[in-house]
Amino acid sequence: MEYVNMILQVGQKVASECQQPTVLQLVNKSRCDIIDATMSSMDKFDWLMAGPLFDREHISSNSSQERNASLNKMATHCPFEMTLIFSDGTVDKFRMHQKFPFDGCSGFQHFIGPHTITFSSSENKVIITVEDK
Repeated sequence: MEYVNMILQVGQKVASECQQPTVLQLVNKSRCDIIDATMSSMDKFDWLMAGPLFDREHISSNSSQERNASLNKMATHCPFEMTLIFSDGTVDKFRMHQKFPFDGCSGFQHFIGPHTITFSSSENKVIITVEDK
């Protein structure tokens, strides 16, 4: 039993050394509520978690939400896509790299949508801001 516990402790130590904690904050400065904020296209090697950080989340106008995550330190950029559906029926979709605060490569692409989407970082946090044009 002691041997099994030792193996488990070594495994937990190795797993924790491979993790890079990060935060994703989504700020809604538009006039409309975001009625569905959903992340997709997340690689299981990059993201050490069960599912997307935002999954059909509601974010009121002039408010924000943030989520904590663990990234694989060995991963390169940790890309994701996000689709935002607004209460007025408009839709924005974009791509971003969650490792932006660590490697400086945003990978940002705004595929569709009428809103202005900007991004910044602070320490280990990616901050995405959505505003009306």
